[in-house]
Amino acid sequence: MRAPLPDAGCARIYALAFRPGGDMLAAACRDERLLLWDRVDTDAPRALTAPADLGGTVHSIVFNAEGTLAATAIGEPVSDTTRRGVVRLWRVTDTGLLPLGAPLPIDDAAPAKSVSFHPAGAHLAVGTDSGLVQIWDITDPQRPADPLTLAGPTKGIGQLAFSPDGAHLAACGADGATHLWGTRDAGAPVATSPVTTSTWANSVAFSPDSTRLAIGSSHSESALRVVDTTTHEPIAVMPHPAPVTAVRFTPDGQDVLTAANDGTVRNWPLPSPALPTTSYAVSSTRFTSDGATLAVGSRDLRLYDMADPLRPRQLGPATTNPDGFSGALAFGPGDRVLAESHGKSGTIRLYDLSDRAHPRPLGPDLRAHDGQVEHLSYSPDGALIATGGRDGRVHLWDVTRPDTPIRLSTPGAFAGTVHWTAFNPRGNLLVAGSADRTLRLWDVSDPRNPVQRGEPLTPAPHYVYSTVFSPDGRTLAVSLGDSTVRLYDITDPGAPRQIGQPLEGPTDYGYSVTFDDTGTTLAGAFNDSTVWIWDLSEITGPRHRATLTLPDGDVFTIAFQPGQHRLAASGADLTPRIWTSDVDQAAALVCSTTGTPITEEEWTRNAPGVAYLNPCPQST
Repeated sequence: MRAPLPDAGCARIYALAFRPGGDMLAAACRDERLLLWDRVDTDAPRALTAPADLGGTVHSIVFNAEGTLAATAIGEPVSDTTRRGVVRLWRVTDTGLLPLGAPLPIDDAAPAKSVSFHPAGAHLAVGTDSGLVQIWDITDPQRPADPLTLAGPTKGIGQLAFSPDGAHLAACGADGATHLWGTRDAGAPVATSPVTTSTWANSVAFSPDSTRLAIGSSHSESALRVVDTTTHEPIAVMPHPAPVTAVRFTPDGQDVLTAANDGTVRNWPLPSPALPTTSYAVSSTRFTSDGATLAVGSRDLRLYDMADPLRPRQLGPATTNPDGFSGALAFGPGDRVLAESHGKSGTIRLYDLSDRAHPRPLGPDLRAHDGQVEHLSYSPDGALIATGGRDGRVHLWDVTRPDTPIRLSTPGAFAGTVHWTAFNPRGNLLVAGSADRTLRLWDVSDPRNPVQRGEPLTPAPHYVYSTVFSPDGRTLAVSLGDSTVRLYDITDPGAPRQIGQPLEGPTDYGYSVTFDDTGTTLAGAFNDSTVWIWDLSEITGPRHRATLTLPDGDVFTIAFQPGQHRLAASGADLTPRIWTSDVDQAAALVCSTTGTPITEEEWTRNAPGVAYLNPCPQST
């Protein structure tokens, strides 16, 4: 707002709402008044005639999506706490609000505290101070139909809200939970599991794309909570200096704004970009060689444009297959083809990516194994794909004609599931690791006649989960069931030599490891909800650089974004996340998203006796 609003003598404001489009602002005063301003000219807001003497304090005011209707939740009168609250509907005109019919007959003696319009416009949700939640059919706002009463809340409602897509209704309150219902059909809501906040929840807000829900509560250690609207799993849980009284997402959905009872409004950039949650565990994340596209495999296959890594954008609809499972993924050279493994059918599919928004299958699905294909990888020249499966076999396929792959050979059979396959950068060596606790190397210069190099290697008496070559092809990294990662010098592929001591720290086994494109950084995904990052600048003395923690569940997959110092990871928590692995880049991101740096005066007040140091000099 470019100009202050005229003083209307309102000592305390309980609610604010903009009409869609921003041309009208409504404010609810404790003294039973509404204030309205015309903001067509934002430099000179003009007061409008507003309803007066509403018979009680207005706790909530909202406009419908078209801006043609408004609703108010009116509590008990300041002068008489024995009368129940009411809900009123209003016709919105250019000059103000006109009452529509009689107040809604809320069957509750407690004050009405919150109202929310369904985006489709035909329903209004109401919450009261006793925990009553109702949905009213207002197809005819002059004569609303009898309401539906929703079960769940046991104490007063602080706020309720429909998601922008209309698929969800959230109601938070004094019972320490945020209750949720599916409302694609608002006339037949379906209760889903609540989100527990352990103390009063005061405010809720959905992200613009409806994939996330922000909850503001009075709990100092978790007063701001952001959860996925599909799984209700936490995306971010943050402490707050004071009890949160209101939350809102910014229009781009990247930040959350909070208002608190200390009189301060704060801006919270959400930690690490999170892609929309999947309906099943994420099994694979893979970047194209130019880093421009990220593929995510779960129950379906999704591709994301990563031009702006803070705002990944899904390319077209998700792609499905008959198994309902998108497992291992691999991009071919030039990123023109993507290989995908499926579930129990043992099939793989190759996609033409000429149009990345609409991947096109190249030929029929290929039956590659008896049972699920656990992993697949392309040779550097794109002529071969190596597959490993639960049948304990490794196969080599000629994919020079991707619509008709031809099996060339089966290098060997393991005594357990083959978890991983990988080619070296030259393409003349293939490695595979298995649940039989061994890994094997083959010379595949002649892919029709692979030659095993040396004896099977048993790094430890535990499953071999993943094994990858460094970019220079001289080092092999192996993640194991004993929660360690081991490095091997494979200058002589027939006699791999362990380099130094195992990399330790995680508390459970590692599903996958990967090098960045420089070969100086190694990341591992572990079953203890962590991603570990090591600095391999000195290969004989690796240093632990960082541990990234996901909210919950195994981490199955990780991938570095080429040339960008970023890492994608996901797994059982269903939400792919992007982190920056460069310290300077992370610092620049923090400074660019936190607003004005701490001033010298603030520094002196909070750190007396310590010399001032501007943490973000480039921001001043």
